[in-house]
Amino acid sequence: MTKSRKSCRKCDTAFKREAVKLREPAGPPAWALEIDPTSPEAHTSFAYASTHFLWGWGDAEREFAIAISLDPSYSHAHHWHSHFLMARGRVAESLAASPRALELDPVGVIINVHLAWHYWVARQYDECAEQC
Repeated sequence: MTKSRKSCRKCDTAFKREAVKLREPAGPPAWALEIDPTSPEAHTSFAYASTHFLWGWGDAEREFAIAISLDPSYSHAHHWHSHFLMARGRVAESLAASPRALELDPVGVIINVHLAWHYWVARQYDECAEQC
């Protein structure tokens, strides 16, 4: 076995070990919720991790709903919620959530780019160009 192949195996094993740790319920987003269960940021972070890393769709949807109900003006909750909706194929709902994030943070570069990306994915190219 070549040296590079052994290195790849080590990386793969390490990655799998870390992925298993992330799936443990006592990960950092869960700890944040234990510290302050009324924090919209903690609920949003847990929902983000559930969406992007754990694929826990039910957990993500519930946590986004809680975060938005705790602080309806928290732009990142709306922004990341729209990512969740897009990942679930709920394009129309995602496009409805994205402008709300922009409304709350009109000069946020990330949110402006995010909305343009959503228009592009939804094949609304004129809106995408206008947003850019």
